[in-house]
Amino acid sequence: MSLAMRAVVDLLAELNRHTLAIRPGEVDLETRIVSYELAAAMQTAAKETLDVSRELERVRNLYGLNRAETHEYGTRCLIARRFVERGLQFVQNFLGNQPWNTHNNIQDGHA
Repeated sequence: MSLAMRAVVDLLAELNRHTLAIRPGEVDLETRIVSYELAAAMQTAAKETLDVSRELERVRNLYGLNRAETHEYGTRCLIARRFVERGLQFVQNFLGNQPWNTHNNIQDGHA
């Protein structure tokens, strides 16, 4: 998270704590604050998880990122692995215009 973004998040947290202090027991406000803080944490974690540039070159090559014909799928597989390492329990990869929900013409749609 950039310093500017961190400053904004910290300021919002301070304002939220102040508002909660002058309106104690307001459950909706408390819930909203927790929700905002979780969303900020998820955005930061997702950004870091999607950045495969920090992987070792050897690892990127193992996933085929060094070859045009395997780069897209390899990147998606590497990102999927990174999400699983961070606790995500279900990951599914899709390429290009591949449909995720096909109820007819399954053989052509998922070839």
